Amino acid sequence: MNIKNIIDFIYKTNKWTTFFIMLLIIVFVSTLISVITNVAVMQDDAQTRPQIAVVMPSNNALSKEFKQGVNLYIESLNRNAQQEGRRLYELVEIDEKPSAAQQIVENKRIVGVLGYFNEQILSASAPTFAQYHIPVVTPIFISEPLAGVTSLGFNPKEESRFIANYARNIKQQRVLYIIRESSPEFEKLTDPFYEIYSYFETPIKKTWTIDNSKSDDNITKQLEEIAENLKNVYIGGVYVAASPELSAKIIKKIRSIDKLTLDIYGPSQLSTYLFSHNARNETPNDSLALTHGIITTSPLLFDTANEQAQYFQAEYLKLYNHSADWMAAFGYESTNTAITKIVGKSPLKSILNMEKVGDNIQIPIHVGKYIGNRLISAPIQLLPISREANFNYIEALRQGRVLYVNDRFMFKTNVVYVGVTVNDINNIDFNKETAQIDLMIWFRYSGNSEPQNIKIDNIVEPIKLDSPVESEEIEDVIYRRYHIKQTFKLNFTNAKRAYGQHIAGLSFRHGKLNLNNLMYVVDILGMPNNKDFLENAIKSKALSPETGFNIENTWGAQDIVFENSDGEPRYVNLTGEQPSFSKITFGMLLKPTSSMHDTIPNDYFIYIAIFGIIGSVIAVLLDFHRWGRFWALQSWVLRAMFWPLMLFSLGNMTIDWAFNHVTLIYTHIIVIIYESLWWLIAAKLVNLGVNRFIWDVLTLHGNSKIPNVIKLFITILIYACGFSGVVVFVFNQSPTSLLATSGVLAMVIGMAIKDVIANVFSGIILNFERQFTVGDKIKINNVMGTVKDITWRTTRIESEDGHMISLANRKVTEAFMENFSNVPSGISIEAHFYTITSINPDVVMPIITNALSQICEEFEGDSAKVNYKGTININGDWMSDYVASYRIPVTVSKSFVKEKFLLTIRQDFLAKNIPLIPVNRPV
Repeated sequence: MNIKNIIDFIYKTNKWTTFFIMLLIIVFVSTLISVITNVAVMQDDAQTRPQIAVVMPSNNALSKEFKQGVNLYIESLNRNAQQEGRRLYELVEIDEKPSAAQQIVENKRIVGVLGYFNEQILSASAPTFAQYHIPVVTPIFISEPLAGVTSLGFNPKEESRFIANYARNIKQQRVLYIIRESSPEFEKLTDPFYEIYSYFETPIKKTWTIDNSKSDDNITKQLEEIAENLKNVYIGGVYVAASPELSAKIIKKIRSIDKLTLDIYGPSQLSTYLFSHNARNETPNDSLALTHGIITTSPLLFDTANEQAQYFQAEYLKLYNHSADWMAAFGYESTNTAITKIVGKSPLKSILNMEKVGDNIQIPIHVGKYIGNRLISAPIQLLPISREANFNYIEALRQGRVLYVNDRFMFKTNVVYVGVTVNDINNIDFNKETAQIDLMIWFRYSGNSEPQNIKIDNIVEPIKLDSPVESEEIEDVIYRRYHIKQTFKLNFTNAKRAYGQHIAGLSFRHGKLNLNNLMYVVDILGMPNNKDFLENAIKSKALSPETGFNIENTWGAQDIVFENSDGEPRYVNLTGEQPSFSKITFGMLLKPTSSMHDTIPNDYFIYIAIFGIIGSVIAVLLDFHRWGRFWALQSWVLRAMFWPLMLFSLGNMTIDWAFNHVTLIYTHIIVIIYESLWWLIAAKLVNLGVNRFIWDVLTLHGNSKIPNVIKLFITILIYACGFSGVVVFVFNQSPTSLLATSGVLAMVIGMAIKDVIANVFSGIILNFERQFTVGDKIKINNVMGTVKDITWRTTRIESEDGHMISLANRKVTEAFMENFSNVPSGISIEAHFYTITSINPDVVMPIITNALSQICEEFEGDSAKVNYKGTININGDWMSDYVASYRIPVTVSKSFVKEKFLLTIRQDFLAKNIPLIPVNRPV
């Protein structure tokens, strides 16, 4: 079927039927293009999609948490792609065995390898991976560097010495026992422990080794023997170095010994989810007592973690229904590290405070303490001093400010637990990005560090916390709670948010003490998790629904920031480094209550744009053919349907791209343009509708062209309303100020162009009064001709000699005007004839009447009448006066008819020998 056949079909078919068929075609074509786009552009080929291999031993329980951390990272990365159905990577599990390397390299889709919990298998496999340039990231420590392999794991020697130093020098634990599992892994975690205690001449009292390869009954028997030996011990501590499962059994047995109050220490195996899970299984009715007070190392403590780690924890909890541990975090970071090596940059932010050392990653060791079954930061942390620091270590050692741990000096940093309760958020000004927040903040700490001496980054006016609303001291623990009600800046962090969302809260550090002396951590005991923080804020109605926003998410995070010393003596030449501070942030994500952007997934914007573009193109094509008023209406309807879809989708896609790729100021500019276009497109549609459904209809039915001045005036009025909407609703200017500004501006402009304004309004008056229209033949003063146009300033007339004359509208309204085209009853003509008085009127009257009848018959005239006016004196002569009057249509030339009438009368008078007397008077 060719184009001609299609056009014939359109003409023959009912118009409404054709229109609905056209809509169906638009839907079909748009859907087809959307599917093609989804398959060819948006979706990747599942057969060629890159894979990340996770190599884990099937019998290692810790590997489950590692794999779940990997899976969370890949899901987050795929979700951030913001493309329907598109997955950037997929996860594949492979059992850890020597043949795994060959299996991986044969699979051409695998681009990175994570895992390997056996150093010997990894060492044997590394050359194969290096040959094929496949990066490997492992959570275990490797004793010898391997090409292409990055290790995140703790050095067991450093970890063991670290916890030994903490027990001996921080906790002053001088009587200590060791219980360990009989395997090389835990031998590496106990021998360095011996060394530290021997160095300080504090020998280990006794060591028990449990053979975990025996049966459960045999293990129980070994534990009973240990318990029997500990019955008579009253002071000291015990270091437990075993797998999470066995550690839970050992600690259960220790806790069951009557009157035994030994402190328990352990390596990072005791800070895993697997350990706490087994502890709950061992003592389901009293698991809090089993883990309470245990001190353990950990690569990650969430009360000291950054915002990205809090986001990771929240997503992990949502996906797996339990809190993440450091092994899950290792899985997440391993994936981040591997993909960074693949693509050359980190797709997501790090959740661990990592430091690159050679080909490996060094992660600082933290010390956690169980309070019940929750692991929090221990009251004192050991933070390493830079190796290049210019520092008086001997003096610091003498003062007890530092310890020498793992071949480097470390500060003894006091921990302050911080929590907040938000009471109210009001007076929100999104233009200034400020809000007044009413909150309670508390500190729980030991010593005299004065943690309330804070410097709040995002407060408008600096404040000082003087008198607490509540104060309490129990033993060596101090509790202080303060009330703050101040104006804070919004969007003060780089936390993840979409455009239109805002972040409220506060972020602060200590005003004087840097990280060497004080570390703020989130009080996860007082604020158990971000979910409770959120529920409390919602329950207390901290944010009124009248603001149009809801609290979508909350978090508390600690981070390390570097500040300029500003020459302060306490920092200059202290460590040779830029001073670092512990900064804590409590944030709340404010999300609009209702937004089309939020209800429609980002993935669908591209498909909505396809519909909008195709519908708009069809509307334009309809106008090209000019098939009549019906299709002019339908093309306008198509524009009204598809222009908003196109603007909505393309606008939101552009804003999302700008928010993630350009600075905020340029994003604001794009948003202003986007919001302004809604008003301008509405004005465009209204103006187009007025032209098509008012002016064109009036022109068609009125048989006259609507003057351009009227069209231009209405167009200006419509767009003025559109621009007023932009000023009031986009730039948030009050209508009163807009009217006042417009009034002053109008007065100034009016004075400058008063003549122009007079002409414009005169043109409007001319068109409303309709004294003449385009095409009329008129006479204004001495100007006679045909009206060609009435513009916003002038009236244009084509004179009888062909010249184009422009007259100011103001002059036209004030002038004497004759309209020769606007004669409803025809043109009236009157002619006088004069003859001598001696001739009888009965002879003259029939002659004139007969000639007049001929003229009226020939030129369709009417109202013919002849009158005898009597004898009159003109210039001293007496003569008879006869008057002939008649009307002719406006389509006939008046001068031509009058000329023919006079010639006829003259011939008739001459034929009857009746003289015509000429006088100096027009006839």
